[in-house]
Amino acid sequence: MIYCMGCMEEMNETDWVCPHCGYGVQQQNAAGLLPAGTVLLGRYIVGRSIGNGGFGVTYIGMDGQLKRKIAIKEFFPNKLTGRTEGGVRVTVRSGAEAGRFQNGLEMFLSEAKHLARLSHIPGIVYIYNYFHENGTGYIIMEYLDGMDLLQFLKNHGGKIPYKEARKLILSVLYILRNVHMNGILHRDIAPDNVFITADNV
Repeated sequence: MIYCMGCMEEMNETDWVCPHCGYGVQQQNAAGLLPAGTVLLGRYIVGRSIGNGGFGVTYIGMDGQLKRKIAIKEFFPNKLTGRTEGGVRVTVRSGAEAGRFQNGLEMFLSEAKHLARLSHIPGIVYIYNYFHENGTGYIIMEYLDGMDLLQFLKNHGGKIPYKEARKLILSVLYILRNVHMNGILHRDIAPDNVFITADNV
């Protein structure tokens, strides 16, 4: 048995297409992203890219040790970085940007450290691990089935009903209040940072 790089469900080695999600075994992440099948820390298997923002890429993944589906977030500010040809190592495009990259990387991992302390707060994604590797940083998080608010809005013509919007905003404000009470200031509230699970929790 092997894992599908699209959904991380088990499939037969003879399958060309995943019977669970239809992802082809030959499919690969876009150029410049980590190749599907890359293993981090000798343990975390990287699958397909499921989110790509200005400062990072999120991949579906599998914890090969605990056999659980995970999300892997990589610090990859696309305006500052590239990747070695056919490789996994992140490189800074110019020496002048090295300081900015290093500061961003330290903030990225520091946020993970602080968020890991807040996993008891409902609505905060659970952080399993964070570390340096390949010249950058990674956060290993619980995998949530759903989509970010940006995609949700696109799927609904840019609008959602008032009652649904009100419930969502109050939920985000409740989470932010708890985060702020724990001494952390979230400075990047945006539709692509609000995640709506498939069961609307």
